[in-house]
Amino acid sequence: MPPTIMRCKVLIALVIWACISIMLVVWPAPQLLPPPLPATSPHPRPKHHHNQEAVHRRWEVWRRDGEDGDVFYKERGDGDNDAIMSRNDDKGNMNEKMMNSDEKSENKNSKRGNVVNNMNRKVERRKMKQNINNSEDDDDYDLTKFMEDTGGQYNVTPPNAQLLVYNRIPKCASSTMQTVLRWCARWLGFEHVSSEVYDERQLKQEARRRFVQMLTAFNTASPSSPSALSSSSSSSSSSSFSYDRHLYYIDFVAEGAETHPVYINVVREPIERFISSFYYVRSKERLARIAAKGHLKVKPSSYWLNRTVEQCVMNGEAECSFVNGTKQETVITYFCGHQEFCKTVGSSEALQRAKQVVAERYSVVGLVGHMEMSLQLMQTLVPGFLKGALDFYFNIRKKKEKLNRNSHKPAVPREVRQELRRRMGNDIDFYNFLRQRLFLQAQTFLTK
Repeated sequence: MPPTIMRCKVLIALVIWACISIMLVVWPAPQLLPPPLPATSPHPRPKHHHNQEAVHRRWEVWRRDGEDGDVFYKERGDGDNDAIMSRNDDKGNMNEKMMNSDEKSENKNSKRGNVVNNMNRKVERRKMKQNINNSEDDDDYDLTKFMEDTGGQYNVTPPNAQLLVYNRIPKCASSTMQTVLRWCARWLGFEHVSSEVYDERQLKQEARRRFVQMLTAFNTASPSSPSALSSSSSSSSSSSFSYDRHLYYIDFVAEGAETHPVYINVVREPIERFISSFYYVRSKERLARIAAKGHLKVKPSSYWLNRTVEQCVMNGEAECSFVNGTKQETVITYFCGHQEFCKTVGSSEALQRAKQVVAERYSVVGLVGHMEMSLQLMQTLVPGFLKGALDFYFNIRKKKEKLNRNSHKPAVPREVRQELRRRMGNDIDFYNFLRQRLFLQAQTFLTK
């Protein structure tokens, strides 16, 4: 073979070897695939639900109907009807959306990058686990026990109950619920009484006992007015009625009654409720009504009237501080009761008592963000008082009735909302508890 041809073959071999070496160095490492999802959910649904596809569709509708940024049920994948329940509170939990965004931004083009990212994920999981362990209420993060503690799988409505109590909470769709109850009363033939007492929400023991005696004496007179309820005369007639008032929870049996009434309520997302209430108490319409009744003793200052939520939070005003140990009415107070600790901000005792009362005594605690589902549960579990409630609610929306709406409510910056969530930790915890219970009730009683 001539030397020239030999040199050409050697040169070509060297070029091919160099190209292969460069490709091995530059070519990206194979992507490490995540482990496959388990075939079954770690928290399966109750076995008595046969139509899982219908359950899946209903959950999807309710998820879209919730508050903005408050995702509760997240789909796991096509054909899989199990749902991952995600908590969105501020007790150190890693937001799932942020985690997904971080994972997408990881370096997947080299084995070294994958190793580093895996180590980072382990560190984040360790931090999250440590935050969970440091939480005051570990049950919130034990999903199985958490679901058991809500009582959502049971119907706690007292049988043959002739009294319904709606201890309404300000700025939680209470005007809408009052209208629904009035319509139900006319349709089903019972009486509904709306109390004209607004400020006396915490009662002493003797006052609580008199209140219980007044309501349980419904068979002594036709309760068409609050004055009739206080009548002590006897009568052979008997009828059911419902009663609403801004009032903290009262244990009727503990105050001398033979049975418990039906308890219902509706709650709003804590931050939205606080913002709405903050501007509502400053509204010109409300102040004009109070002045017309002669109840406006001191004229509010212009500084108080024009103050915004942002200024209140950033300046550390008492109205927006929610300092642990201080006394302040919250949503928890309405379910905890009349004891002094029920008004203590950050009280774990008040939080646990409120959860226990809801689980054992409230037929339904609805949510403003899931009003249709809440009313559907109410008419299912309390048909004697709320049959047809959902249809009446649709009629109210169709007529676009203006029920105690607050027209002046400026936008609140995101960082202010986050600070409020930090300060109102117990309220957020309690709201998540109520939301979990409501969805468990819907799963148990609406999907059979």
